[in-house]
Amino acid sequence: MLSGLPRANWPTAVIAINDLVALGALRQLQRMQVRVPEDMALIGCDNQFFTPYLNPPLTTVDLHPYDHGVSAVEELLSAIRGAGGVYSQIRECSLIVRESCGALLGVRSFPRPGGQTVDAPSV
Repeated sequence: MLSGLPRANWPTAVIAINDLVALGALRQLQRMQVRVPEDMALIGCDNQFFTPYLNPPLTTVDLHPYDHGVSAVEELLSAIRGAGGVYSQIRECSLIVRESCGALLGVRSFPRPGGQTVDAPSV
């Protein structure tokens, strides 16, 4: 994920496509002695049961899969009844803030190439 990049060009945060990928990223970052969240924030997606038990506990996005399943079954039953048509839906999600995102650290400044700094506010 970071190989080949000078450390000064590393991102300050990683958002993984799901919590299992975030777990792998967390493990690799720890092997590389990158501190989460002090050096790099980490967020997963899908709010798996194990996320509060990681070290540090993983910030994640809860996509509410049960609600998606209910909607899918309702759409399928509607199609079986002959009520076809275009179906579109926007679903809400919830951000579950835990330690891995660095929210407890407050605003931090990160050095960038050329002597610039970037302020990263807390959530």
